[in-house]
Amino acid sequence: MANFFKKNAKLLLITYAVIIFATLVAGLFYLTSLGNVHIYYSIDANTSEPTFSSDDTISSTGLTNLQVFKYFGNSEVKNNLPDYVNYDVDPDNGGMYSTFFADKGYAKIVYDFQIAMSDYNTQIIIYCIISLLCFCVMMIFSNHSRKIYYKSNLYSGILMPTAVGVYTVIMMIQNFSLMAVFNENYHLFRTVSVLQDPKINDRTKGNMVDYQLILDNSQGFGDSCYWVQTIFYSVVLLYSLFLIVYTIYRYKESTKRRNEVIERAVQKND
Repeated sequence: MANFFKKNAKLLLITYAVIIFATLVAGLFYLTSLGNVHIYYSIDANTSEPTFSSDDTISSTGLTNLQVFKYFGNSEVKNNLPDYVNYDVDPDNGGMYSTFFADKGYAKIVYDFQIAMSDYNTQIIIYCIISLLCFCVMMIFSNHSRKIYYKSNLYSGILMPTAVGVYTVIMMIQNFSLMAVFNENYHLFRTVSVLQDPKINDRTKGNMVDYQLILDNSQGFGDSCYWVQTIFYSVVLLYSLFLIVYTIYRYKESTKRRNEVIERAVQKND
């Protein structure tokens, strides 16, 4: 076992970097499936708070919130909503002129979610960069190449994976927290995702008074991004724990061999 660990020390450590880098790549696609769960907004000059209307737009594409506001302002939609759908529509049939989506607080829920998801996506990148830096520290102390582990190797081999492990747990908690918000507002977000999808034309969106049409146009919608990221986090966490145990084992084994060499040298001199 000791010979195996010594011969494959570099591979064992490089694998850590590969896992972290794979987590980074997964993070780049984190928002892909939920990218259309968003609302365009304006910032109130007096309060610095976001405001929402049907004609808020993003200048780069010219897309607006019109179809979302029309949908939630159409009382015909109410008659076609299944019992499990947890949102309401304007009972007065205000159509495209209805402010129901904003007045009811749905726009703010979507806004808070999109901001939180975007911020978390950035955190994934930062987390992976810091984790890779921790890996580099272990490389600097030659944990991948030393045949004998010293205290510097012990400390770096324990502290760095521990830091990554703690950070990973924090990221997992935040990931599950976002997933809880997603599940709580699942049907609201699914509907907004369809109505904000630039690949679906406005005529099709305008005819979506039956919720089945929302379902038909969002078959890939779900919480897969949270579970995929959780899998990567779990692998990073488990491998971090493995490296801690590995480091302790290598240090103890090195200390034992060093003491045996010293003892034999003393006996020889005697």
